[in-house]
Amino acid sequence: PLPPAPPREALESRLEQAAALGAGIEEARRELAERDARHAGGEIHLVLAGEINAGKSTLIRALIPDGAAEISPVGGATREVARQSWRAPNGTRVILGDLPGLNEVGEVLSEAARDEILRSHGVIFLSEGDLTRDQFRELTLLAGLGKPLIVALSKSDQWRPEDLARVRRRLGERLATLPPSPGGVEIAAVSGGGVREVIRPLPGGGEERLRRVAPPDTRELLQAVTRLLGKDGALLEGLRDRAVHHLAANKLERAIASHRHLEADRLVGSYARKAVAGAMAAVTPGMDVVIQGYLGFQLIQELCQLYETPVTRLEAERLLKEATTRADRALPLLLATVGNALKAFPGAGTLAGGAVHAVCYGLLFESLGRALIRVLEREGQLAAEAAARLFEEELESPLEERLKGVALSALAAALEPRTIGRGTEGST
Repeated sequence: PLPPAPPREALESRLEQAAALGAGIEEARRELAERDARHAGGEIHLVLAGEINAGKSTLIRALIPDGAAEISPVGGATREVARQSWRAPNGTRVILGDLPGLNEVGEVLSEAARDEILRSHGVIFLSEGDLTRDQFRELTLLAGLGKPLIVALSKSDQWRPEDLARVRRRLGERLATLPPSPGGVEIAAVSGGGVREVIRPLPGGGEERLRRVAPPDTRELLQAVTRLLGKDGALLEGLRDRAVHHLAANKLERAIASHRHLEADRLVGSYARKAVAGAMAAVTPGMDVVIQGYLGFQLIQELCQLYETPVTRLEAERLLKEATTRADRALPLLLATVGNALKAFPGAGTLAGGAVHAVCYGLLFESLGRALIRVLEREGQLAAEAAARLFEEELESPLEERLKGVALSALAAALEPRTIGRGTEGST
């Protein structure tokens, strides 16, 4: 089921915060603008869902003979949401959306289909008979969205009456096990009509094949739609608003997460370069350790601030201690790997003697930052033990591509003039 959605005021406040961060808010804004436009239009929005070739487009043609819905025998022909305007029996103007076929390319419920369902007031789901396991899973997802749901038994004219009654009973039993939906669930038999081939015996023996036009039968569906439209308008609008706010909030949080990830990657790269430069600039024994400790603490603080995660100095120091223990174990192999790689690296001959340690520091910072990003994105808090384990995993991952960038930083730091002690020297 959908989690509680933020009220409009809270959502607007979050949009302002995201805009101040520099995150993209366009998609979330569009969802709210679409909701406002639909509300102002006064129409009821329904969507027609079902697996590919379930007869959705044929049914739309039966409901809206003058519509422009295309009927195609090719599976998955409806890939975009096609909307048709329709006047329901009670006079209500309905916008009926034909969703992309479910289970296309292995999908149970595509993102485009789910988004349009969230924007709607109710869902009509087409099934050709008893539900398959995948169809029941789809219906479970739809029921979890909280919208009124009509399950339409399509091609009902091809069933014998007793078989149709049996399928309807079985379908009712299975629907009763779905998550409770505020909008309710109904079953309606329906036929989109079309040309049927029948075989007629001839008086003198033999048989002939005839093609007959079967008229559409949408009476039960129209009755179910009329009952849906007769529901409390405030309930339908409330269910839709809740769903749209959830949709907008979800898109906004995705945009914020994407922005944070890019910013976090930039921060980690920046601190890795600072770590390299700090190691190359150290002029007294132990000074590099002091520099790296300061930088490590700053990196943890900035990443936690970016992810809006509170962090105490004690927590940051605990993570640094855990990471240092694991780094000490990995350092001999890391030094050997970096040393061998630098021999073949263009420009390595110009690097100072501490270049190997400097590059190792850069890789350590990069690994620590990447591990912390993973923890903050996954758990939403600074979990020192988990971050330290991921740090160790990062150190064990292939380093060749990462090493090139860090080595370039070391080369740049070695070639830059810098102030050492009382005078200015150029590194060579």
